[in-house]
Amino acid sequence: MSGALIELGQYTDTLPNTQFARKLSIDSVLSTYMPFPKLSVVIGICTDDLPFILDLGNPRSGSILMAGYDRYELTQILRTMVISACRINSSDNINIVLITKNSANYADLNSYPHFQALSPYDRNTGETVIEIASVSEQRRSGRERGAAVMLMIDGFQDFSKMLSDYSVFLNLRSLVASGPKSLIWPIITVSANAARNVNDQLGGFDTCIAQYPKETNTYAVRTSGSCFNIYNLST
Repeated sequence: MSGALIELGQYTDTLPNTQFARKLSIDSVLSTYMPFPKLSVVIGICTDDLPFILDLGNPRSGSILMAGYDRYELTQILRTMVISACRINSSDNINIVLITKNSANYADLNSYPHFQALSPYDRNTGETVIEIASVSEQRRSGRERGAAVMLMIDGFQDFSKMLSDYSVFLNLRSLVASGPKSLIWPIITVSANAARNVNDQLGGFDTCIAQYPKETNTYAVRTSGSCFNIYNLST
C-alpha cells in the first residue's frame, strides 16, 4: 500500500537529541537481551534502548522496504538482521536468501547454515525467486509451512534487470503482497530517491524504514499504523 511509504521530511521535528544517537553493536544487544522469542529478528535499537524486533511468526508487519542515502548503513541493517536471526534461531526455523552484488560484505556470515548469498546477475537467482514464490503458494494452500524464509535484496537497483523476466517480476510482486502470510518475508533496500517508484512498482510495502537525511544511523519506521525512530547497530 503506497500510503505506508514514509515522507522523510515530515519527521524532522521528531528527531531525538543527537546525544542519544550512539552506535551500539548487535553483539552487545544480543548478549544483554537474550533469550529472544523464537522467530525473532533484531532490526535496530529504539530510543528507549530496547531492541526493535521483527516477529517472523506474525505476518502483520508485512513486507519491508528500507530506503536510505548511505548504502553502507543499509548494509549494516541487513547484516544485523542476518546475524540476529541466525544467533537467535536454528536453521530449522529460519532460512535466509540474500541477493547482493557485494557478497564480500557478507563473507563472514557464510558460516551460518541458515544463510546463502546470491548474485543479482546470475540467471539462477531469478529461478530461486520463482521457487520461493511457489513455496509461498503451496503454504497458502494448506501444506506444511516449514521454516520462515527471509528473501533479502541488497540494492533493488542491482536486481531490477532481472525483472525484465516478467515471471520473476510477477512472482516477486506476489511475495511482497502476501509472502509474510506464509512466513516468507521480502526485505528490500533501495536508494531514498527511488523508494516511491519501487514501492509502486512492487505493489506497496506494509513496513517502511527510511534513513533521515544527514543522519547516518537514524531511521523513521512506519508499520501497522505506527511511526517511531530507531537507530541501526554496528556489526
